[in-house]
Amino acid sequence: MNSIFVYGTLMNREVVFSLLGKNKTTYSEVLEGYRKVGLNIIEEEGSEVQGVTFEVDDNELDRLDEYEGVESGLYSRKEVALRSGERAWVYTKVNPDQVVFGMGAVG
Repeated sequence: MNSIFVYGTLMNREVVFSLLGKNKTTYSEVLEGYRKVGLNIIEEEGSEVQGVTFEVDDNELDRLDEYEGVESGLYSRKEVALRSGERAWVYTKVNPDQVVFGMGAVG
């Protein structure tokens, strides 16, 4: 199983259910050293991002990668350490200056 930290649209249970076909138990969590900027997070010492974590299997992780546009280069997935000490995957924009419209991007 994989733990994933989410801070935006994937915090919405209906979005997650539509992508994965099931509800997930979520846990409040904090990612330190990052700041939320629009639909992205960027590294910034002394900042923190509030979000939630939940567990996904490899197939579900692949579906989330597709949703976040990992293959097309919109977002990348990297492993981070959370305040609790847990390690989790998180999505960050590849090009922070890129403007996102729905599931596409301009920039």
